[in-house]
Amino acid sequence: MENIPVKLKVPPPPFNYFEDNQVLTATQLNNAIRYFDYQDRLTRTRLIGAGIVCGLKVLFGTSDITVTKGCGLTSDGDIISLPQDLTYVQLTAFDDSKAQYLPFRNEEKQIPLFELMVKGAQSPGNQEITPINTFFSQNAAADYVVLLYLSQFLEDTDICSSVDCDNKGILQQNNLHALLISKADYERIHQDPDCCSEQYFDMPDAFVPRVIFNPASDVFNYNNFKKQYQTAIEETSKLLAKPLGMADDLAKALQKCYLQSGEVPQSPAVNIRPVLTDNPTRPVTEGTGTVRPVATAATLNTELISRISTLGLRLPASLVARFRNLSGAAAADFQSRMPELLKAALETYGIQYLYDFIKDVAVAYTEFREATFDLCQGCCIAPELFPKHLALGLVQDPSEDISCRYRQCFIESPILNNKDEQLRKALYLYNRLVQIIQSYEYNPSQRDQGVRVTPTVNTERPLGEKSIPYYFKPQSLIEEWDYERYRRRAIDTHLNYFAAENAPETMPHIRQPLDYDLDKYNFFRIEGHVGKSYENVYSQLDKLREGKDLPFEIMGLQLDAIRNFIIPKWEYHPPYLDVLHEMNKYKLTDYLDKMKGFNDDLELKMPTEIELAQPGVSNYYGNAKDIRSKAVDKKKELDKEIADIKPLLNLNISQLKTMDFAPAHESIAMKAAVLNNGAKLLTRTALSTPLQNIAQIHTPALLDWIKNLAVDTSEAIKDSYIFMNFLKDNPSLLHNAGVQKGGTFLIVYAIVNTNNRNERIVVGDFYVPYIVQPQQVAKPNTPLPIKPIKVMPVRPLPAHIFDLVPDIKKPPILNLDFINIKDKLDKDILTVNGLFTDLKATVNEKVLDVNTRLGTLATKGEVQSLVTDNMLNVARDYKQNFDSVVQVIKTRDVTGGVKGQFEAANFGKMELDEAAIKSLSANEMEVMAANYRDSLAKLEQNRTDFKNFNFIKR
Repeated sequence: MENIPVKLKVPPPPFNYFEDNQVLTATQLNNAIRYFDYQDRLTRTRLIGAGIVCGLKVLFGTSDITVTKGCGLTSDGDIISLPQDLTYVQLTAFDDSKAQYLPFRNEEKQIPLFELMVKGAQSPGNQEITPINTFFSQNAAADYVVLLYLSQFLEDTDICSSVDCDNKGILQQNNLHALLISKADYERIHQDPDCCSEQYFDMPDAFVPRVIFNPASDVFNYNNFKKQYQTAIEETSKLLAKPLGMADDLAKALQKCYLQSGEVPQSPAVNIRPVLTDNPTRPVTEGTGTVRPVATAATLNTELISRISTLGLRLPASLVARFRNLSGAAAADFQSRMPELLKAALETYGIQYLYDFIKDVAVAYTEFREATFDLCQGCCIAPELFPKHLALGLVQDPSEDISCRYRQCFIESPILNNKDEQLRKALYLYNRLVQIIQSYEYNPSQRDQGVRVTPTVNTERPLGEKSIPYYFKPQSLIEEWDYERYRRRAIDTHLNYFAAENAPETMPHIRQPLDYDLDKYNFFRIEGHVGKSYENVYSQLDKLREGKDLPFEIMGLQLDAIRNFIIPKWEYHPPYLDVLHEMNKYKLTDYLDKMKGFNDDLELKMPTEIELAQPGVSNYYGNAKDIRSKAVDKKKELDKEIADIKPLLNLNISQLKTMDFAPAHESIAMKAAVLNNGAKLLTRTALSTPLQNIAQIHTPALLDWIKNLAVDTSEAIKDSYIFMNFLKDNPSLLHNAGVQKGGTFLIVYAIVNTNNRNERIVVGDFYVPYIVQPQQVAKPNTPLPIKPIKVMPVRPLPAHIFDLVPDIKKPPILNLDFINIKDKLDKDILTVNGLFTDLKATVNEKVLDVNTRLGTLATKGEVQSLVTDNMLNVARDYKQNFDSVVQVIKTRDVTGGVKGQFEAANFGKMELDEAAIKSLSANEMEVMAANYRDSLAKLEQNRTDFKNFNFIKR
């Protein structure tokens, strides 16, 4: 018996072209068969693949093992098929001495193997048969792997007879066996395909701890702010060490796979599948005696380095140039750079950018890892991998996940499902990961192009679809950023901060993307603002936003809890204050308009200078023209005050922020009081005038109160622009170095002392996915105390304006209608005397009539005397009382204030100016007022008596 070599390892010899009447030999026929068999095997393994195609699942019971129907291909192109499920209930030791299958040999000995047998099957060679349950009562089912083994060997039948030898020939045996092999022995014979590794399942997730800001956070200065990020960055640096290290290991395997994919020329000195071993001096012998060359990892890498520079690979030039350094680059570079980058970030306000970089590394790692999922392909599958067997899996797998470690998963041809493209993409993404780590560079002073907005897509999209961040070296990632753009030769279409300077001039939509259609973008990167003056950043960004009509809002938030540095976006106060303010402005405007109208009418209604020049007026008033002139001058001053205050009533609350109505009100009231004192000497009204009431209105004080309440509210609302206070009402602030379309970009600044000068310096940014409205930040953090309204002016008016004065000061005696009162009274006296004379005769006649009627009641002389005396007394009292009214107009107290003793004064010489009236003492004013009232009462009583007497006459 002779074992059969791995058939795809031995190319077929040439075969003869048959001709008519040709005598065929065994060699000629065998060569033809070998050729077609070889082509069939190549077709299967090179164009289709190798491994389990379907079915062939292992089900373990307490006393049996079932293998479901299915089929598969070995790496040598043999088809292994089970047309139906087979249940095995017993086993026996397996002897492979006929085939001597190389993987089952160990140091010229066969490894322990057990053949599974169905119920009723007989053991070859009468070997001992053991039930399944008995075997696994002594052995752990999880420690054994089920194999389907196609035993192939040549057997000489030697059945020639004395008559003929028609049956002579060598028979090729193809026997299918179900075997058990220990897991330890299987590990020795198993070789992981370079392009079909399960390292993906071992690679951990890369995750970045969030920087959480919540109402409980104590972040009121930049030091606390950056400490939050520093903690997250340091923690992430540790968490990424293992994933990046495993990425390097996986890239090493992909590197070997790439060598076998036909993309790189193979050196004749190195076999297509060298065996990696720790002992490079010990060769590995194939079953046919062929020695497989041995290579260490260093030897393999040397072969790659020696040829990589001559390749025309469909990979970026940077990947080709750095291919030799891929192994170990990601983890080593990341760990070596992070301390330096963190130190620089803490000194240059770049802490958020470094955090973004960390997230980019994590995303780049994840995308590389995902690109290797289900990457199981073989351009030229090594025939010796599993030439005559298929591993079906563990007898009892403790894991529910199907692992290709103990099951021969199918290795596809690269042409199926674009596996070759997947391999190139995986290598591309690994190179991008390395490039990202090596290209981070935040140095705004060396490459400052101002604040710029770059359209991009949000975080849900792959990294390559986004615009290239500002913190990478310009042009460093143009080739490696997006694999799909690279495939389409569109690497110049990457949007980035420096595109305006570096993109081709033939691509204006890349150089100036904001001038073109933005429908496909839902996010805007905003960069070039960190570390700069907040005022300049806000101005530039707001100008850019308005100029390009960008669909987002901006506002600033201050880290420090210092109110006087806050620059609020809106001057906001409750809307009802505007209503109250407008209502009271209208009331004050209306009052001032009425006062102005009254003042104009007053000037017209005052006696003219000609009227005031009459002798009677000058006798009583002195210089009345001067009184009128002073009143007119004061009226003009008052008109100017009103004209000055009217424009203020056209302003809103915010515009009146630093202005008060109280001082203007006081000034107007003072002038109105003086004008009123002069005007009332020359005019009169039935009711009180606007001049008299202006000092008592509280509308100006109410306007100031409303304005002060609005100002206090606005000042309190400033606190809402403090970062932590804003966070309380707007939780879950997001940071992705920009703003979502339709959102609000929040510029965070801190108060930094530079050269003994406090400046607002931008230290970071956030966004919320909605437009922030004024009322969303118009919430004072503490209730405002409502201050009482001051109904009096701030500075009280002089007290004498509100003092009560005796009646002598009242207008009637100074009014023009009463200036000639003395002359009228004198005429009344003459009339009274005339009537008195006439009445004497009438009395005599009445006396006679009375005497006649009364008879003896009285004598004529007595009645006449009585009536005459009574009438004379009435007339005399009237005249006396009238004289007293005139004489007591002004008196001087010469007795030390004793009531009733006066010095008569000439009414015609009375001084009419305000100073003369003010010169009276309190006692004088009191006595004058009392006498004046008594005299008027007596005069009125005398008029009544006289009238009654006159009635008797009639």
